[in-house]
Amino acid sequence: MSSPPPVSLDPLVAPDRPRPVRPGEELPLEPLAAWLRDHLEACESEEAAASGAAASGAAAEAPEGSPSLSVEQFPGGHSNLTYLLRFDGRELVLRRPPLGASVKTAHDMGREYRVLSRLHRRYPKAPRALAACEDPAVIGAPFFLMERVHGVILRRLPAGAAPAPERLRASSEAAVDALAELHAVDPAAAGLADLLTLFEEPSYVSLPRLVSQNANFDFIFIDGWHSFDYTFVDYFYSDLLLRDGGILVFDDWEMPQVHHVCWFLETHKAYERITEFSRWHPLNPLLRLKSIFTRTGRTPTWGSICAYRKIQSTTIPWNFFESEFYPYFRLYRAWLKIRGLKVKRAW
Repeated sequence: MSSPPPVSLDPLVAPDRPRPVRPGEELPLEPLAAWLRDHLEACESEEAAASGAAASGAAAEAPEGSPSLSVEQFPGGHSNLTYLLRFDGRELVLRRPPLGASVKTAHDMGREYRVLSRLHRRYPKAPRALAACEDPAVIGAPFFLMERVHGVILRRLPAGAAPAPERLRASSEAAVDALAELHAVDPAAAGLADLLTLFEEPSYVSLPRLVSQNANFDFIFIDGWHSFDYTFVDYFYSDLLLRDGGILVFDDWEMPQVHHVCWFLETHKAYERITEFSRWHPLNPLLRLKSIFTRTGRTPTWGSICAYRKIQSTTIPWNFFESEFYPYFRLYRAWLKIRGLKVKRAW
């Protein structure tokens, strides 16, 4: 059963509330209710065996007849659709791919179910996955169910909300402690060893080997040695490994070397940026000066990461001399000449 909601929460950390389902994203209630009646019974039996007489008594008090089903939707999130189901006195959370999703592996409900169902055994803070359905005939797409866990999603402060230092400190420490507990979980002991592969070697060694093995990924996070050459090599092989529709994330994008790689990607490859950040740029001296004195000119909306979605595996025609980078390059070359330095072209 779901845990009780917090007794008192100030507006600073108010939890996300479910709302009426958005038009066009409704669920077919009759086939879903029939599926729930057929597949939740086994889960309830397991709960009764684990919880003892209290659970058995609660089940006995359930009203007779066909259980009613009501559906609301959680409005937050940017990927899979998430619903709150109230069925037979229980609160359940249903997740399914977004409408029109063309990249199956990017919204693999079975994979999410397998990870949560195993992780919960070693990390109780994770919601317990209850059941999964791969048959799209039920609601139009694969989905899985998990228990509802009441809590707080850390977001920006609401407009006009007065900061509460003690509450902020408690929330921050709780988040750090939860992450530390999660990272302390042994993947093998949690049954996740078959889902993870660790390469203890430099990326310029492992990535080419993965390319030669025709490996593919839905999400790649680039972080490490932030020189231009290392970052660009990581990006080059990541682009070959990433499926269409996959997500590519750069850490510390505001560093000039990493920013140049992001700039190349935006002007030369078929990617769309899905994070928003400030107009600060390492080659803009006025904005750099502003960032030094105000500390606001270079603050990205999502911290220090920059994320892109791969549209397709193709190359956009790109002319260096007609690009936005060329004027900055001319100024840079003139500055080098003024300093008496020589620029050599490396081929």
